[in-house]
Amino acid sequence: MADAAAPVITGNQYSEAQHFSLLKSAVAQETASLTAEKSELQARIETLESEKAATATELSEAKSRIDVLESAKVAAEAAAETSKTELADFKAEILRKQEIETKKGARKDRVKAANENLSDGYFTDERITRWAEMSDETFDGLVSEMTEFAAAAKTATSETATETKTTEKARETAAFTGGESPSTKTEGVSTLSSFLAKRQGIA
Repeated sequence: MADAAAPVITGNQYSEAQHFSLLKSAVAQETASLTAEKSELQARIETLESEKAATATELSEAKSRIDVLESAKVAAEAAAETSKTELADFKAEILRKQEIETKKGARKDRVKAANENLSDGYFTDERITRWAEMSDETFDGLVSEMTEFAAAAKTATSETATETKTTEKARETAAFTGGESPSTKTEGVSTLSSFLAKRQGIA
């Protein structure tokens, strides 16, 4: 009768100590897993921080290189603009000199035509070059003045010759009459001649 009254045992039966030990082991395993995962995450964070620092350094270096390149670009553009201006000035100077050389002969001929009494020594290269460098308006004015002066000088010379003849005739008459010869009135003519000579020397 005693065996019939004994309880029926189904499955594993653990004591309180065994149960506590099992829980402790499970917690330890879970804790170890979490610790390992935390270590991996910490290592990953440190790697990312290191990569971030390296990237920041590279970005700073890249910005510095960009600044240098921008400065070089500005300097190159300025140099190119300066070269462009210098080239344009050089071409303009060549054209100006060519134009001067072209004008020399024609302007020399015009001056000769304006005053036929000018000697060949008057037409120096420096003087001819100066004429060629003048604007058309300025040179036309110079030729007009020289033409007027040449005409005035011709008139003055003609008047002087006439007066000289008159004086000589008066002297001859005085020789026969015993009178004094009249003085020659050529001061105005001499003054005009001096002025013309100086003016042409300046031109």
